[in-house]
Amino acid sequence: GDATITSTNSSYPRQHNRPGDGKFDFSTATMLADLEIGRVDLANLPQFARPEVELLRQYLNKDHNFRHKIISARPLGLVADFFGTFSGSAFAATGWRNFAAFFGASNVTATTDWFGALTNNSYLCAYGCGGGTFTSVDGVTTTAQLATRDPQTVFTFLFGSYFGDWDSTNNVMRAALAT
Repeated sequence: GDATITSTNSSYPRQHNRPGDGKFDFSTATMLADLEIGRVDLANLPQFARPEVELLRQYLNKDHNFRHKIISARPLGLVADFFGTFSGSAFAATGWRNFAAFFGASNVTATTDWFGALTNNSYLCAYGCGGGTFTSVDGVTTTAQLATRDPQTVFTFLFGSYFGDWDSTNNVMRAALAT
């Protein structure tokens, strides 16, 4: 529903939530919800030269080509950690633990140059974390970089603040899908 939550704590008005604003108010785990699944939204990415329909076509072609082994990536994991330990948390542990289990610990590489590593080598999975904005992951990537360069990875994992606000203009998470 959209009738119960009022939250205006964010310094960004777009993140305020009020009853009737069109934002889903999830308040308990027992609520029933009808949600769309499997949706890829590449709208509102003016940083990219291609229009939305072409970005979507490109995404679906890459998806098809990977699933049918027309393109492939080496079974390797890449981790770019620009948080380190942050208030006792090690956010990049997600990348390290999962990728080591997927590929073996010796097939997971640390980098401080995410795009450099993904330009010269292919990785099945690439993880990057750092302070975030709607359009960037500090030390890892920006929407502007993603709009002009094609990282050689199939699955991109990003962690940071603000870019989870999916429908923001030039959102870095959606930009990763549009490469």
